Amino acid sequence: MHAFLNLCSRDDTRSTESREPRPRSPQDCLLWFVAFLGTLFLGVQVGLLVSVGVSLALVIIESIRPQMSVLWRLPNTPIYRNIKQESAGTFVHGIIIVRIGASMYFANVAFIRDYIAKMVAEFSEAASTNGTSVHGGSSTSRAADSTEWTGPEPIRYIVMEMTPVMSIDSTAVHMLEDMHRDLKSRGIHLAFSTVGNRVEDTLKRAGLIEKMGAHWIHPSVHEAVQHCIRHRTSQALSDDATVSATSPSKNGRNAASPTYVTAVELEAGGAQRA
Repeated sequence: MHAFLNLCSRDDTRSTESREPRPRSPQDCLLWFVAFLGTLFLGVQVGLLVSVGVSLALVIIESIRPQMSVLWRLPNTPIYRNIKQESAGTFVHGIIIVRIGASMYFANVAFIRDYIAKMVAEFSEAASTNGTSVHGGSSTSRAADSTEWTGPEPIRYIVMEMTPVMSIDSTAVHMLEDMHRDLKSRGIHLAFSTVGNRVEDTLKRAGLIEKMGAHWIHPSVHEAVQHCIRHRTSQALSDDATVSATSPSKNGRNAASPTYVTAVELEAGGAQRA
């Protein structure tokens, strides 16, 4: 009984300590400082109103510039993580995966569009100037399967990871339509993953899914990447067939492309490839 009472007292102490308010971030420190000075010089009511106003302003600022991140695949897994959080990972050639960090509305769509355009430009520039693959750690087993190191490819697919996106307004829908049309004209395909029910319903009512095609909407990043790889494989086979029909002497030059794509797909965890 005594031991039980001691355990309860320790739990009460821990719960009391956990409820003790303390600043957890610079924003919290700023709000505490504003509330303290406001109540000290302006009174309790005015000081609290000022601190609430500052808090709302910080929320608006954070929503205007949502956290955006590029994802890469953890080696030998179907898991994709933020490149800033994982030191070892692999980019899938020709595919960039971007996580949208907040709901999309009129105030932040320009920032999201500019960020994606910037990432596409940087990855495409790296593909044209760098002759080596981009890896976070040591070379992977793919290098051991080939005697020639394959350089990165220009971006042909963009996967937007939409888990944090809880809602989307008409301005954001129009932005996605314009971006889809612009990217398609440049030979780049847009795909979505982990789209919530509310967002998907909005995209359906706006007609965007019908314009893009429902096959570009996927429940996970891994499945979206696998679809992009399959689409690239089918295009490569179609191009090979066209070249074979027009110039049979060039068959040998393009025959290795589908094999390379299949190897990448298997390495990405797509053993179940259709």
